[in-house]
Amino acid sequence: MKALLVVAIAVLSALLGPVTVMADFTQLISYQGMLTDSDGQPIPDTTIEITFSIYRVSGVMEWSSGPQPVHVTDGLFSYILGSNVPLPSDAIPSGFARYLGIKIGAEAEMVPRTQLVAVPFAYNALRCDTSEFSKGVADGVIVNADISSSANIATSKISGTAVNLTSPQSIDGDKTFAGEVRFGDSTMIVNNYGISIGDPTPHGSSGNTLIEINRDWNTALTVGGINCLLENQGSSTAIGHSIELWTATNYSAEGVSCRVLRFPSAYSGTISGGRFEARSGDVAYGLWCSADSANYTYGIYATRWVSTANYAGYFYGNTHTTGTSTMAEAGYRIDHPADPENKFLMHSDVGSPEKKNIYDGTVVTDEDGYAIVELPGYFESLNSNFRYQLTVIGTFAQAIIAEKINAGRFSIRTDKPNVEVCWQVTGIRKDLYALASPMQVEVEKSPQERGLYQNPELFGYGMEKSIDGKQHQEAVAAQRQD
Repeated sequence: MKALLVVAIAVLSALLGPVTVMADFTQLISYQGMLTDSDGQPIPDTTIEITFSIYRVSGVMEWSSGPQPVHVTDGLFSYILGSNVPLPSDAIPSGFARYLGIKIGAEAEMVPRTQLVAVPFAYNALRCDTSEFSKGVADGVIVNADISSSANIATSKISGTAVNLTSPQSIDGDKTFAGEVRFGDSTMIVNNYGISIGDPTPHGSSGNTLIEINRDWNTALTVGGINCLLENQGSSTAIGHSIELWTATNYSAEGVSCRVLRFPSAYSGTISGGRFEARSGDVAYGLWCSADSANYTYGIYATRWVSTANYAGYFYGNTHTTGTSTMAEAGYRIDHPADPENKFLMHSDVGSPEKKNIYDGTVVTDEDGYAIVELPGYFESLNSNFRYQLTVIGTFAQAIIAEKINAGRFSIRTDKPNVEVCWQVTGIRKDLYALASPMQVEVEKSPQERGLYQNPELFGYGMEKSIDGKQHQEAVAAQRQD
């Protein structure tokens, strides 16, 4: 028999199967060639044994098919490497040269061996669902220029696992972003410091604000920082926002800090650091505050720029407290009865070192000089230590308490008949609340308060000598911070 030669490689390609690939899919490589005799003529139709082998550059064999019967037609033959003896998963690793050797029957292996190039290396695509796939693309190989916004790759082509650049898309499942994430014109930035909404450069970039909202406006429209609207159709509670803070001992914590800044000094509009409204329900709370501390506790702490002007708190409506209420001065202000459109009338409350109640009125004695004064039904259950005062009106006469208070009444006697008498009775509270919290007229200042003043400006000092100076200065500093 004349020597056989492979004179041409007609096709050399990888058969990769469908796009959706399983890691255990059998890898195949198609190889075609032509056998000629020593005169260069195609051998006639026949079946011949051919052995295919894959080698490293060093000559070490990676794989061999062993002798396989291959049908030859007019010199042409075709064989699928791996169809009888499976190819190992690392037979053709990415980035390493491999060579194909061919042996016809009992003859020596043909030389030179053929290097496997291009298409056979697509064999590695079969492993894209394994951890080895991450080793297949070197750092920097794919650059931004390789991903065009005009390409608009349909994510369905990759079973919904990719995000394209232009079309609307929903992404399901948990996603983790290790770096900084920005949205739109950087109006929202999420990074290790927290969340910043507003200007591209967040004030919280130093890491001291978990959530920060900041935006400069120049508009005639109403603007707002946070607008929270919740609707609960069920029977459960709806909470607009809830903040819980834990901090180390001796360190401050702020749940919410609201500031309104950068208005010109001539600005005449209303500025509000926060606005809270509740307009429905059996009971509505515009602002619900609670505080608990082992030392000083303030459910609400409000301050003003100076201690003798403006309002730290202003309430339009009724106020109520279940505990004590202390102040530097007590009184009332009403529209002036004589000129309500232009003036106020202001009065100071009567002070007393006791929890005293005052009752008064007028009465006219009868023809025998007697008069009985009826007191409220609760008088004796509320008061004790009664004291009396009588003033005669319109005539010279003498008036005395004929009978002291008993069964809710007392009697007055004058030495003349038909005398008008003004009377006043005082009592000291004896109800359970008053007895449980007796009046302390002179109270020692606590160690933290000594050397400080409730109204330091009256003694010629500034806020550094105020009992509430620290809280005031912190509030002012926060308001002035830009």
